[in-house]
Amino acid sequence: MVTIAVDLMGGDHAPHEIATGCFQAAHDLGVEVKVVGQNEVLSSEFRGHSGHNGRVFPIEAPETVGMNEVPTAAWRHKKKSSISVGLDLVRENEAQAFVSAGNSGAIA
Repeated sequence: MVTIAVDLMGGDHAPHEIATGCFQAAHDLGVEVKVVGQNEVLSSEFRGHSGHNGRVFPIEAPETVGMNEVPTAAWRHKKKSSISVGLDLVRENEAQAFVSAGNSGAIA
């Protein structure tokens, strides 16, 4: 099964629209989705989607990278950001892809 890690914390309509897309992708495409974000946000979004069929999993990342942050500084100092944690999932072969609508400089 294909596993995709998704940054729940980045983007104009985060977190709700991103979470909704993750649950829909798991259902419609049959993929596994690891949703990465802050615990309280994950809890709130998962409460609204009770029927996730065991294919959507919350992964805690206590830090976020803001759109105005210097990417290199964020990369060095925020090792527990949703971007770093999501990329680590790919590096550790726990996901085959990572998607974020957040600070693209911090992803590179």
